[in-house]
Parts: sequence; structure tokens; C-alpha cells
Amino acid sequence: MAFFLRYYPVNFKESIWILLEQFLISKKIKVPTWLNQLASGRDNHQMHKMIRWINRLLLWLGVKPNAGMTAAERISTLIKFVPQMEEPGKVFLREYELFEYSTRFVDMKIAVKAIREIKSIFIKNFLRQLARRK
Repeated sequence: MAFFLRYYPVNFKESIWILLEQFLISKKIKVPTWLNQLASGRDNHQMHKMIRWINRLLLWLGVKPNAGMTAAERISTLIKFVPQMEEPGKVFLREYELFEYSTRFVDMKIAVKAIREIKSIFIKNFLRQLARRK
């Protein structure tokens, strides 16, 4: 890896992950799964970024999400702590499950609106709790 980075061509338009994957393939080295996902852009999709927000909110609430938790479990845990998130949580979960497990159309506008509402509710709830402490 250090050898690759030392000679990484700066003027290439490909991402470093694609170039690293191609380098490993050319040297007949097995490409790790995480690198395949980064090179294919799978982890970079907007929907994955939004589900990572659910993980962040859980961490900020003091709950460490287990690696094996499904999106439904994560959102239901979030709803247990902040019940006002139930409606946008269900909306986001429906769109996320369509994205992840179905070939049907996913309405990204609805998913983005739901995750923004979840963040907004979280911030309002957090500020209310701060105000109560004083």
C-alpha cells in the first residue's frame, strides 16, 4: 500500500480506491471487500450517508449501535429515545428498505426530507434538554 501511495499519479481522474483496486488486481492480490465497495461507490451513495446519520444520532444519545443491527432496529431504538421521530423514521425506513432490498423506484426527495426532519427533531429535543438543565 505504501508503495502504491508513493507512486500514486496525482493527475488521474479516477478515485484512489479504483486505482488501488486496479493495482491489486494487476499484482494478482485478492481485493478486500471493503475496497470493492469503496471502488464501486456503493458506500458513497446518498442513502448510505443518510443511514450513517441514524448511527451518529444513536451515538450522541449514548447508544452504541451493534454492527449486526438492521436499519429497522436502529430506527426503532432511536424512536424509543425520541418518540417524536416515529413518523419521519418510518418514512425513511420505508425508502431505505426499498433502496436496499427492492428494484422499485426510491423517492430520494422523500428520504432526504425525512432524514432532515429526524435531525431537526433531534436538535430541538437536545436544546430542550439543555434548557432544562439550567
